[in-house]
Amino acid sequence: AVGTVSGSSITFGTAVEFNDSNGNARGQYISVCYDSNANKTAIIFSDDSDSDKMKGSVGTISGTSISFGTTATLDNSISRYIDTVFDPDTNKIIVSYTDGSDGNHNAVNVVAISGTNISTSHVGSPFGANEAVRNRVVYDTNSNKVVFFGIDDTFASNAGRGRAVVGTNTSSSISFGTPTTFNITGSSGEESQNQL
Repeated sequence: AVGTVSGSSITFGTAVEFNDSNGNARGQYISVCYDSNANKTAIIFSDDSDSDKMKGSVGTISGTSISFGTTATLDNSISRYIDTVFDPDTNKIIVSYTDGSDGNHNAVNVVAISGTNISTSHVGSPFGANEAVRNRVVYDTNSNKVVFFGIDDTFASNAGRGRAVVGTNTSSSISFGTPTTFNITGSSGEESQNQL
């Protein structure tokens, strides 16, 4: 639904389904991202009616209404803990998620909007073979870098603490620096999970 803010109040237009191809579909781990270059809103989610594959829909706002293009499959893996951010330097949307089909490793898809269509351009893995859940991603417009965060429940020396890594996104690839552990004084992952 499209909301209009006026002072300290907000009113909403009519709610619209963005994944109505299957009456039994349930979108999970939903993340919404505005693409200021395309002037479109992308909704990225896990479709539990289709083996939890990651899918995306492009929304176009007109007044207080929103309409959607055809839903596209962005990844055939089990996708959880989805988070998104817009990269204004490449005009792409960076999607960070947990790949449940690959040992719960963190994975990244870089997707592009064209009209009302959405497609994956390239993929990476910020934390390598380590598990990463409750993912978050932000973009630093000052340094033109993307920062990935996650919780590693299986990395013994970190006891499930938070980890972060810097990524560089280009038009054809994404590269990653060395992961850094934060919240190193905690005895478990609980504090990091609350922070993320």
